[in-house]
Amino acid sequence: MSNMHKYQIIEEYIKTNIENGNFKNGETIYSEPKLAKMFKVTRVTVRQAISNLVGEGYLYKIKGSGTYVSDKKIIKDSLGLTSFTEDMELLGKSPHSKVLSMEVIESTESHAKKLQINPKDLVFRIERIRFADDEPWGYEIVIRPFHFTPNLKIKDIEKSMFADLKSRGFDILYSDQTIEALLAFESTAKHLEIKAGSPLLLIKSITYLKENVPLQYTKSFYRGDRYKFSNRAFRDK
Repeated sequence: MSNMHKYQIIEEYIKTNIENGNFKNGETIYSEPKLAKMFKVTRVTVRQAISNLVGEGYLYKIKGSGTYVSDKKIIKDSLGLTSFTEDMELLGKSPHSKVLSMEVIESTESHAKKLQINPKDLVFRIERIRFADDEPWGYEIVIRPFHFTPNLKIKDIEKSMFADLKSRGFDILYSDQTIEALLAFESTAKHLEIKAGSPLLLIKSITYLKENVPLQYTKSFYRGDRYKFSNRAFRDK
């Protein structure tokens, strides 16, 4: 602890109180003046600690009201492939989707390359908002070759897309993913009911069938205050 900066000590104090339930989800933490007095630091130091915890998703601020404890995040393990519905059920939340649009269009060259089809082949383009207990957690765009599910209906994808695919006999093997952090544009922020410029996680993925055939390409925008990813890395000997 002696080697830690003062703002880091405050961060650990707040994290510990959150984990122990002393600072509860949706409730305010101590005020900046109180924390500054407790740790004998300036309010600038307190603000740095709070800002870092907001960025990590532990806290969120409401202007003129205070700093609040965020609801717990879903921790995605990059070694496993689970659906949004499965993740939410593990958290004890009720998941559902709002389908904003579903249309059949000609594939772009970029999507055709990713999905190993010909440019201008027909594909579904699907936009959905993913909800947990009626709160929007994610916004996604899915591109899927039309020939896989030519009779697809909107009602089929208002819940789990993976479950619908399984019911059709598709056997999903793996997904190649890239993950990056970015700030929400106004249109995406509107879908997720957050402020423009709020932190997001963008996950681009190609889902494959057992025969290594690409099934669909997905761009998912997840709220940074609701998601984080864990990963185990091995060092080559």
